[in-house]
Amino acid sequence: KFGDPTAKSERVYDWELGGNFRQKNFTAGVNLYWMEFRNEIIPYGGIDDNGVAITVNADRSVHAGVELTSSYKLYKYINFSGNFAYNYNRIKDYTGGIDVYLPDWSSYRLPVNYKDKKIAGFPDYLANLMVNYNDTHWQATMRLRMIGKQYMGLCNIDSLAIDPYTVASVSASYKLENFFKVGNVTFMLRINNLFDKKYRTSGYSWTYGTADGVNQPVSLIHEAEYFVAAERTFYGQLKMEFF
Repeated sequence: KFGDPTAKSERVYDWELGGNFRQKNFTAGVNLYWMEFRNEIIPYGGIDDNGVAITVNADRSVHAGVELTSSYKLYKYINFSGNFAYNYNRIKDYTGGIDVYLPDWSSYRLPVNYKDKKIAGFPDYLANLMVNYNDTHWQATMRLRMIGKQYMGLCNIDSLAIDPYTVASVSASYKLENFFKVGNVTFMLRINNLFDKKYRTSGYSWTYGTADGVNQPVSLIHEAEYFVAAERTFYGQLKMEFF
């Protein structure tokens, strides 16, 4: 790429309103937010010759939504908790372009207005559900993580989007106190992607066009590549705390 390699500085105006409710065994919270961006650096689609994602400055964009949190202690050692966020991520003012190639391999730039398009890589919703057991020696946690639909490019092509997915993980640890009068020993095991789900985590797409001439109808071609998630993985840890 020739020319100025820098991006414009971002500016954001952030308005938030929230509240929390607390009882002995129950808490709940809600937060509303509206973030007005000027010159937000967003993924444009594709990667450059160095494998780096191509980004641009959007003149105006908005991130808004609602965030919910809650926890409930069912028993002395058992706690349920969760959070949910519904997100509105839109471009409000940005005109870009798509390269259109002619039969002689020359090209021209077709202007495209991306107003009200969803910003690539931002899911519609995020949620977590957790169950935790914790006593003097044992601690165990199970977590469900839910990710909403993600578009891979500013053209918002449904067939290239990452579908919503849910993954689970579990962890457990056991603590031996005053082990041989030397210190505390903790054994820990964690399993990610418990059910060995095959899914995509992120990616990028690009769009180009073809035409028979400068003033002829343009056919758009949309393509994408993805980063896949790891399969079921195991982690073990042995920790020694000396007195």
